[in-house]
Amino acid sequence: MKLFRDILTDYDGTTYDTGRVVAVALVASMIAFESVAVWHGKTFDPQAFGIGMASILGALGAAIAGDNHRRP
Repeated sequence: MKLFRDILTDYDGTTYDTGRVVAVALVASMIAFESVAVWHGKTFDPQAFGIGMASILGALGAAIAGDNHRRP
C-alpha cells in the first residue's frame, strides 16, 4: 500500500496529486481494455485511445485554467 501512496501523492507524501492519479487511471484503463480485447480475440488501438484521452485531458486542463480567473 505504501508503494501506491508513494506513486500517487505529492512530495509531502500525504496530498494526492491529480495528475498522477489520472495518469495511473489512464494506464490501468489502457491495460484493462487491451486485456479484454485479447480475451475476446478483438483488436485494440492504444495509440488512438491515448490520443483521445490526451485531447480530453487537454480540453479539461484548458477549461480549468480558463476558470481560474473567476476564483477569489
